Amino acid sequence: MRPSHLHCKASFFTLATMYKLYCYKKCSTCRQAERFLSDLQIPFISLPIRDTPPTENELKLMLSLYNGQLKTIMNTSGQDYRNQGYKEKIGTMRLESVFADMQRCGNLVKRPFLINPASKTGIVGFHIDKWTAFFTPSL
Repeated sequence: MRPSHLHCKASFFTLATMYKLYCYKKCSTCRQAERFLSDLQIPFISLPIRDTPPTENELKLMLSLYNGQLKTIMNTSGQDYRNQGYKEKIGTMRLESVFADMQRCGNLVKRPFLINPASKTGIVGFHIDKWTAFFTPSL
């Protein structure tokens, strides 16, 4: 996995301890999330969600952080979600199948998708109040 952008000013951070921000470069909320992290000097790597979707373990971790609510980590307003009929079939699909689909088609993953596997923390979607609260303990 090669990050498209590495954002880090402190040399003691490693790729293992940094946040991973999965985003789409044409997405305005993804750009807002990048700006937010940069402004707060939070080290992160930016990964193209279409080319490099989150791993199965990252999807599982995020799902657990959102209390197993699958729709909270899926891009339910996206064209791929609608065109592939996920609204109708999501309740009957095995989780492994959904994760495999999300890895094949990064557009199915809600973005921005920010995760830190080392600290087992993450957040999806960008709402400044939620992101501020998310980072408040570490600021």
